[in-house]
Amino acid sequence: MIKEGDIVLLLGKRRIIVKAKQGLSKVGKGTADLSKILGMEYGDTVKFWGEEFRVYRASMEDMLENFERGPQVILPKDSSVIVHLCDLKSGDMVLEAGIGSGWLTATLVRAVIPEGKVISYDINKNSIYIARKNLEKAGLPEYVEMREGDIRTAAPGMKFSSFVLDIPDPWNALETVKNALLHGGNLCVYVPTYNQLENMAVSMKNDFFDIKASETIRREIDVKKEATRPRFTGLMHTGFILHGRKK
Repeated sequence: MIKEGDIVLLLGKRRIIVKAKQGLSKVGKGTADLSKILGMEYGDTVKFWGEEFRVYRASMEDMLENFERGPQVILPKDSSVIVHLCDLKSGDMVLEAGIGSGWLTATLVRAVIPEGKVISYDINKNSIYIARKNLEKAGLPEYVEMREGDIRTAAPGMKFSSFVLDIPDPWNALETVKNALLHGGNLCVYVPTYNQLENMAVSMKNDFFDIKASETIRREIDVKKEATRPRFTGLMHTGFILHGRKK
């Protein structure tokens, strides 16, 4: 049953993501009485603006498509790998630096709730503003603490099971990471160039083990009867992921 605060996909001729709540709400360029979907079951149909929509639970991918793009984003093909490498689960405490538009933040939060939490640092006020709006759309802001500050000189004041760094010079944040990361804890670094990757990997050697680098390439398949083939283009290089565990 759909209750207040649930994030819902309305699927008809259009795809619309809404948060179920009482009263009139702004939806796109118009308004709608979203209280109509409260108490409905997923799979039911509802009419808005004379159009019929089927109601579904919004997936993480649905929500990301509805996010505002500001600074760079880490796409699901990479964020899902980061969640796996960090072995994230409910109750984990994660520190993220370089919040961007909050795409990775939302994915990290979904992995650690309801018992865990993500603390995100960024030096850019606008990034924090955009990320906060996006996380509100996804109904996740209560599980994130956003801090304006520089992780290179920060003192987070607690221990974390995982760190995720998406900054240009992650090697300059290693002292903070070493002080706040639990032994055996995970460090994932996202960088776009070979130069950054090499510099960070070398910098991690003394204090981390199981250091591995990878990139994820995704290419969709066009499926047609007797004509199924890979697409000529795909999501190729976006960034390298470097992972290691603290000694």
